[in-house]
Amino acid sequence: MDRTVPGREMTGAAQFSKVLHRSRATRAAVAKLRSRLLGLEAKMRSYAEGEVFVEVVFEGRGGPSC
Repeated sequence: MDRTVPGREMTGAAQFSKVLHRSRATRAAVAKLRSRLLGLEAKMRSYAEGEVFVEVVFEGRGGPSC
């Protein structure tokens, strides 16, 4: 996006480049935060499922696939 065609200059190209880079950086930070939050949520759900599994095994109840 930052490349120019030789012999041609786009009006406002420098400003456009700054805005584009700022937007990408902001979006990347938001996307990273969202991924971290979703990852944490998935990890907590995994722990809860593991806890249920251990309870089922130790109590000898079997499970849906047993």
